[in-house]
Amino acid sequence: MSLDTNKARVRQFFETVDKMGHREAIEYLATDAAIHIAGLPAPLDRESYVELSAMFTQGFSDGRHIIEGQVAEGDLVTSRGRWLATHTGTFQGIPASGRSVDFEWARETRFRDGKMVEIYVLFDQLGLMQQIGALPQPAGAAA
Repeated sequence: MSLDTNKARVRQFFETVDKMGHREAIEYLATDAAIHIAGLPAPLDRESYVELSAMFTQGFSDGRHIIEGQVAEGDLVTSRGRWLATHTGTFQGIPASGRSVDFEWARETRFRDGKMVEIYVLFDQLGLMQQIGALPQPAGAAA
């Protein structure tokens, strides 16, 4: 697959997630995919990733990924962007605040035979928790 094709597959994955959900986007992942998320002790398989993602779907409505940059080399695509949503449901025991969230993320995706086989995800977990009111903002920060 070409570099542009792999970049497009990442964009299509996020479009599918945003419109239909992670369960529907599972087709983009290889059956033996390993998803590494910063802060988790072990990689997730496809099903565990969908289950973890359901927490976000239950806690946030109207979520959408905005890709701000992508670089591809060999079988890797690195993407960075923002995720915007509204905290309308309970998330990690924190009741809905009605607040909008906007946090940054970065993701490295390795492809094999047109499928995502290995993914590394970093996202601003501290910023997310501050934005929903679960943690205090630093002194002098805009609310």
